Amino acid sequence: MIKYHVTYPPLGLLKLSAYHKALGDEVKYVCGPDDCRYNPDVIYITSLYTYAFERVGEAITFYRNAYPKARLICGGIYASLCPGDIEDYWGDDVEVHRGVFPEAEDLMPDYDLLPADDDRMIKHGSTSQVFASRGCPEKCPYCFVRLLEPEFEEKRSVKHLVEENHKKVVFWDNNFFANAHWKDVLGEVAEMPNIKEIDFSQGLDCRRVNEGDVEFLRKSKVKTIRLAYDQGKVFRPLKRTVGLIKDAGINPSRVMVYVLYNFRDTPESFWARINTLIEWGVAAFPMRYQHKTAEPKNNFVSRNWDIDQLQTVEKFKRVLHGAIHSRGSIPSCELTRRKLLDAATFEEAFRPWGPDELREIMNKPRPTSIARAA
Repeated sequence: MIKYHVTYPPLGLLKLSAYHKALGDEVKYVCGPDDCRYNPDVIYITSLYTYAFERVGEAITFYRNAYPKARLICGGIYASLCPGDIEDYWGDDVEVHRGVFPEAEDLMPDYDLLPADDDRMIKHGSTSQVFASRGCPEKCPYCFVRLLEPEFEEKRSVKHLVEENHKKVVFWDNNFFANAHWKDVLGEVAEMPNIKEIDFSQGLDCRRVNEGDVEFLRKSKVKTIRLAYDQGKVFRPLKRTVGLIKDAGINPSRVMVYVLYNFRDTPESFWARINTLIEWGVAAFPMRYQHKTAEPKNNFVSRNWDIDQLQTVEKFKRVLHGAIHSRGSIPSCELTRRKLLDAATFEEAFRPWGPDELREIMNKPRPTSIARAA
């Protein structure tokens, strides 16, 4: 695996390990350029973000030179979105695998692959990572799932993919509610006595939510309800969903909404969406749009933004650890409410924090309820 700043163990590699061990193969996990001290027949390199293309290249170069006779396969997000980059540069020296690996898709991940002292195992060693579906029927213009997983496929059951000793399950589905069997899936996992918490890595589709769905979530072991406000056109279904959540007696501090910016929006429309969420009493998590091409992180600037405005938002997020809220479950909620809602312009709203404001923020504890899943 390439060295990334990621929270969870690499699910794709864990599944590939399970696949090869079932065939009787010996599997070894390495992170970054590393002397394996044995001669592998096959080397899998996972790629994540497209902006990490340089690290992918370094890994391919190292392992191609270190083990010239080994079969070298590069997969993952970058390899699937930008296969031509790899094929044009390395040619036949490396195989590019696009999308999922079907033979390993329905296998229990090999959670013993990573050493116990790995940071990701220390934090999430008792968490099962699960896909109850692949793809998404919505095909939103800003989302590359349509390229990574073009066909929508759903499972009726995932119990066989949950490690019996794990205490938490994270669903990585791109549109969990699009699965016609999502209640069966969520229900069977919630009934497992060892599972204490269920989470989602993506925002649930508010356009597919009804009152019964919210009640089902309330009775499950879902601690944080994640939604998305990526486009202005979802205002009505999002408002209705937040209202249903409150009516069900769920504390709005348990709701976090991902907010896309730097796509086709403007700084003013982004600010308006943030303010709407603050007025509703739910958390917002700004998510900066990245283009699918291989370029440095945060290099892409859409036509409606400029680099100074984007950096202003980044600095604002950094102070609050990426979460904005209107109540006491994150640092300086009331201060943030005053700062954003009372401002007259985008620039005023996201201006640098003053010394007194910073002290007020630092004196408030950071809660766990708004932590990002991935």
